Amino acid sequence: MQCRREECALPLDFSPPFERVASVTLGELSPLEVIIERINQDIPQSVSDAFNRHLWYSQWNFACLFLIKIIIDEQSFFFLFHLGISDDAWDNDTNLVEIYNTQGEFVDATDSTYQVLNMKWNSKPFTHEDCRNGKTNSPPPPWSGSEPHSVHYGEPLWTEEILIQEGAEIEEEGAFTRYVWRW
Repeated sequence: MQCRREECALPLDFSPPFERVASVTLGELSPLEVIIERINQDIPQSVSDAFNRHLWYSQWNFACLFLIKIIIDEQSFFFLFHLGISDDAWDNDTNLVEIYNTQGEFVDATDSTYQVLNMKWNSKPFTHEDCRNGKTNSPPPPWSGSEPHSVHYGEPLWTEEILIQEGAEIEEEGAFTRYVWRW
């Protein structure tokens, strides 16, 4: 039995209900534009730590982050999206998704570069080894929350402190802080 096109089409507003919790977006790389949306609600510490871990990785490999709360079958889940920036000068196609329940327990993770039918699921959250630099293919140092005694050499590509020290223009509006720094 085949369905007719009008019966199979998804409605334009097809998506589960979701709520944005936090984000880090990189609008431009030259000048560097970083917009950070702070977590402004109560969420489990493990979910906050996951966001901070990926924020650390983003500072070493230019990635955007989106933490959202999605309701599926009347249950809420936190989805953390790590989306690598890819442009002519930077080739970081690392796209990762980590999923947590509302109690903050890790549920699953996948590298979203795979097609939906061929997704490979991970039984643990991603580490620095999974978030490699697009130009050098080297991983960022481990996040201090994972390995508190780790020592790293070299500098991240950006941090809020670096942006402030280098004289970035700063705009604040509610939970959002926007930094623009000219290289």
